[in-house]
Amino acid sequence: MSKKISEEELSKIANLSKLKLDSSKIDEFSQSLGDILSYISSIEDIDVSEIDKFFQVNDSSNILREDEEKKSSDFSLDTSNFIDTKDKYIKVKKIL
Repeated sequence: MSKKISEEELSKIANLSKLKLDSSKIDEFSQSLGDILSYISSIEDIDVSEIDKFFQVNDSSNILREDEEKKSSDFSLDTSNFIDTKDKYIKVKKIL
C-alpha cells in the first residue's frame, strides 16, 4: 500500500535537499517517495527477534593481532633542505 506524500511535505523535502522541482513533476515525485517510504515501513515489520545481534556471515571471530612491543626505526630528519633550522628542529613562523 503506497502512501502519497503531500505537496507541502514534498516541497519541504525538496527545499532541504536543495532540489528544484517542476510543478509538472510534483505528483510523480510524491508517488515515488510514497512508494519508497511504504517499502521501508514494510521492512520494519520483519521479525528479527531470533537473530543474534552479533551475527556474522563468515566465521572470523577475532582477526586482530595481539599488541607486541617493537623497537621503532631510528628516523633522523635531514634538515639540510630547510631554510631555517636550529639543532634538529625546523623553525617556522609564529601562527597566532
